[in-house]
Amino acid sequence: WMPFFAQFGRFAAVGILNTAIDIGILNLLSVTFGIDSGFIVGGINAPGFILAVINSYFLNKLWVFRRGNQEHLLYDFPKFFAVTLVGLGINSGIVILGTTFVTPFFETSSSVWLNVTKIFATILSLVWNFLGFKFFVFIR
Repeated sequence: WMPFFAQFGRFAAVGILNTAIDIGILNLLSVTFGIDSGFIVGGINAPGFILAVINSYFLNKLWVFRRGNQEHLLYDFPKFFAVTLVGLGINSGIVILGTTFVTPFFETSSSVWLNVTKIFATILSLVWNFLGFKFFVFIR
């Protein structure tokens, strides 16, 4: 079990960095454009997610899963992109639904509620991504 937990620890470290990138860009765009709920929030959710995904691919390929020929750096990218695209759908879908149809708990502001739903969305997409990367993308 130790190799699994070590690998998951590396995955979590990459995830923390990617989450900081993702949430940081989401908040920057939210403040810049004054958008913190509704269907359009899905659009401002995507850029940070995409930059975090690019970072994620390289760190996961080269450090977390360390599988395959490193000379062919982009070999696994199509499968990675497919898994991540579903992850984006999960992530943005939860952010849109949570900010549009769920009343914030404890009378929190809409900008705080955006971050609460984003964290929840990140946790669910993290589980999806880890399983997809481990058993579908980096399997060689």
